[in-house]
Amino acid sequence: MAPSNVNASVKRGKTIAGLVELEKILKRANRDFTRGSLDILTKAGARYAPVGVEGNSTNPPGDLANSIVATPTTDLFGGAIAGGLTGPTKVYGRQRELGGHIYAGQTARSVGSIDHPRGTGRQAGAKYLRFRIFGRKFTTLHVYQIPHPYMATAYMQSRDEIHRYAIERMSEAVTGGQ
Repeated sequence: MAPSNVNASVKRGKTIAGLVELEKILKRANRDFTRGSLDILTKAGARYAPVGVEGNSTNPPGDLANSIVATPTTDLFGGAIAGGLTGPTKVYGRQRELGGHIYAGQTARSVGSIDHPRGTGRQAGAKYLRFRIFGRKFTTLHVYQIPHPYMATAYMQSRDEIHRYAIERMSEAVTGGQ
């Protein structure tokens, strides 16, 4: 092999090795960015979650906010795509977000659940909704809960911060933090 062909082969090998290393760096940065973005959104969700008032709620104040967690990120396509979910773990979280009618005998299930496609299920013997508001007893067949879109608000309020975080993280990855 002539010297110029050897130099070309060496340059190609170094270029390929450099591109492989860049791919690894970007995959790591993508995972880090996804985790960081989920963290930003989780904290915003907790910030905007409705907080009940002691005596006017069946759950302690702050219970919904404290239930908002992010799932571990998942690598797809060899790490080219990282993803995850964030949201409340309390069964009533979706009801608070979207609002809607609550009827006696229904248990809270997410819309589209396997248990019941419309998100409702009957419990034997539950003929009335019974609850207290500041010590006063109520018995009824139905209540309507107004929507409180805390996760949607968290998403809208976090978009710019997540965008800035993406630019910073990818820039750091490509430049080596310089």
